[in-house]
Amino acid sequence: MRLTLALLLAGLFLCCYGSRARADSTTELALRRLCGTGSTWLAPFVDSAARRYLFHGVTLVAVMAHESGCDMDAVGAAGERCAMQLRGVARNGHTGAELAGNPALCIDTGARWLALRQVDCGGGLLLGLSGYNARTCSGGKKYARKVQALINAFWRGLSPLPGSRLS
Repeated sequence: MRLTLALLLAGLFLCCYGSRARADSTTELALRRLCGTGSTWLAPFVDSAARRYLFHGVTLVAVMAHESGCDMDAVGAAGERCAMQLRGVARNGHTGAELAGNPALCIDTGARWLALRQVDCGGGLLLGLSGYNARTCSGGKKYARKVQALINAFWRGLSPLPGSRLS
């Protein structure tokens, strides 16, 4: 009985304290690097919207970082709301208060708008980002380049895994 209990306790100890901590997802890393350490709680909402609209989470984080610094309570000069800075038709019928009070709704609605603009503008991410900002496919090219620069800077800042072909 003592041996069984000792082995059980040893196994529990190794399981709980001897294992490595869970690695951060790229979305969590992007939120930490582009928005600050206090923004990682948004990762599940970003990942859900990214899966639904077929974007990488880093893309949505870059949009939020550029638009509002990932501030869910941000209000723009023209009345844009939430971290994705949505207004007018981009809100998809939701009020500003609904978007600001619900991170999942805000991020999902912003991702939906980006996906719609990407399709309307011919399928490319840069044109989609341009349409997201200016509502015309060619109107927000400067904005699109800035968001793309954030995405590129994030990926350049990752170090390869030890033992990989890239290390």
